[in-house]
Amino acid sequence: MQIKMSNNRPKEIHVKVPDALGDTVISTAVMAALSNVIHQDSPPWDIHAYAKNPSLLEMCSLIDVLHPISELPRDGYVSLDKYLDKQPHTTPPFIPLPWCMIDEAESKLQERGLDLKLDHYFKPEIILHDEELRKSDEELRGLKQMYGKNVVWISTKTSSPNKEWPGEYWKEVIAATGNKFTFLELLAPEQEPVDEKVVEGRYGLRETLAVIAAADRGITLDTFTLHAAGALQHYIPHQSVIAILGSSNPAVVSYRGFIDLFEKSELTEKCQPCGNHGYFSGGKLRELERQLGVPFHDCSRCTFLEGSKDEYACMKQVTPGMVIDELLGLE
Repeated sequence: MQIKMSNNRPKEIHVKVPDALGDTVISTAVMAALSNVIHQDSPPWDIHAYAKNPSLLEMCSLIDVLHPISELPRDGYVSLDKYLDKQPHTTPPFIPLPWCMIDEAESKLQERGLDLKLDHYFKPEIILHDEELRKSDEELRGLKQMYGKNVVWISTKTSSPNKEWPGEYWKEVIAATGNKFTFLELLAPEQEPVDEKVVEGRYGLRETLAVIAAADRGITLDTFTLHAAGALQHYIPHQSVIAILGSSNPAVVSYRGFIDLFEKSELTEKCQPCGNHGYFSGGKLRELERQLGVPFHDCSRCTFLEGSKDEYACMKQVTPGMVIDELLGLE
């Protein structure tokens, strides 16, 4: 954050939000916490946000000026990219990611001599344009009319293998409930659908948000769509989103009002949760531990089980039957 002074008063705070899509969504909680403090001052400060995907932050009234990342100043700002360095995924006490990012913002402010106390209870929130909502409502009504069934969006792809759910599990859920639901799979342009029976949804970021807001319900892994749905809860019905988790702790990544499917067993309790991204790199991480003498959570287990039935057992413990029961129970 860059603090620009006018008459000895801070007037602008510049925030560089993390690049990952889910983290960009989470950063709206930071904007709310900052706004709650600085917009009450007189004269109020301006919040400038810099994002790799600024479209996700459109309509965020808490941001005074939204910039593309290309306009990021050379220095004088503080990035929130390192908010995961405290390893909230793997290190107790497990705290929600928005809380962790707000804590990072508060710490960076204090480093610059600004002892601002930020409320850590703010949640991510995304606002959609009326026209975005109208178009997505119209599209999903068309799917309902075409197939005669409610629409369930599904997000089956993640950024790391320890958060994936087996493709055959998805197929089983679709086969068992396909007579009641139309499954709309949210896909990037290069991704293949998980099953031939799904409707392929290849949208831009804002369109994806609008579809999540308009659909009857959704099923997601620990990925961008989980946080997007969490930031759209003012649009979606209570308990209409099922989160399939195993390597990620629901207390860290999920949201109140979601149906979290997360199972522990004797097989996985010593290595679960193994975290996200940099906290999961299997045998390489264990080798680093030996070389550097730095302790890490036991997240190398699945590397040594590669190809076995116990690989990623934490995700496989959430069975298709559990998802089917929850999905049918939402009717």
